[in-house]
Amino acid sequence: MANLESFILLNALIKLGMVVLIFSAATLLHRLAEHLAGLILRFGHRNHTPEQAETKPKRHLVLEDWLPDELITIEPLRLERQRTLRELLSSLISVTAFITAAIISLALFADTDTLVWTIGFFTAGISFAAGPVVGDLLSGVSIIFQDKLVVGEKIRINSQFIPIEGIVERINLKSTQLRARTGEMYIVNNGELRYICNFSRGPYSATSLRIKIAAADLLPALALLNRLAPEAPRVFPELNEPWLVFSEAGTMDHTTELTLALKIDFGQAARLRPKLMVFLQHHFAMEKIAFAN
Repeated sequence: MANLESFILLNALIKLGMVVLIFSAATLLHRLAEHLAGLILRFGHRNHTPEQAETKPKRHLVLEDWLPDELITIEPLRLERQRTLRELLSSLISVTAFITAAIISLALFADTDTLVWTIGFFTAGISFAAGPVVGDLLSGVSIIFQDKLVVGEKIRINSQFIPIEGIVERINLKSTQLRARTGEMYIVNNGELRYICNFSRGPYSATSLRIKIAAADLLPALALLNRLAPEAPRVFPELNEPWLVFSEAGTMDHTTELTLALKIDFGQAARLRPKLMVFLQHHFAMEKIAFAN
């Protein structure tokens, strides 16, 4: 009897030791997940032929104009997509490692039928009680294939409460981190990424410049602005086309406000506005047209 108890105890200790080793291996995979994801991506990249690389459209990531200069990096979108894939693959490797470790550990203490029933109940329980979490994980995986966004892009999310706008700093299977213009960090579950406005993908950025003048100077001011419109894109290459002059308010008093609608290269609006203001001030002064208060 003592021998049987010793055998059972020894068997239990061996299994517990195996469980410790299994979860230690899972922990090691978790710590190495980012490096493994990088190796997978590099291996997949080497399998692309030069002809395949040439046929892919070359797209470039350009950040919006409100970022500080030291944070603005112009990189190919392919590199940012690889960084996003690396984050997601790293999370996927970690989750898979711990789930596999849990299943193997359970198999040490239960027979096949019990294991199948346990996994079935566990799956049903997760789908019922942790549906949002599973939805977030599946949404994280879908980001890989749908190419909705990558790290470094400026996006706006129409959330349940308020629109959230910021630069994507990190993406994992569970959530996406956005850095707002005012500096705070938003952490949004991937299941909430249903309606996304991506500002970093498009042919241009739209902005405007407002000019207030006296109503008596309206006619010469309009003539001057229309004359300068074709010249401005030659002076400022970042301006895509001549500006459009219109009155946003549509009212007249002793002063009138005119708006210049501008199409500008991504990330150049903040730098171009002061140049345009100096340009307009110089020509308005030459024509002796004063700006109103």
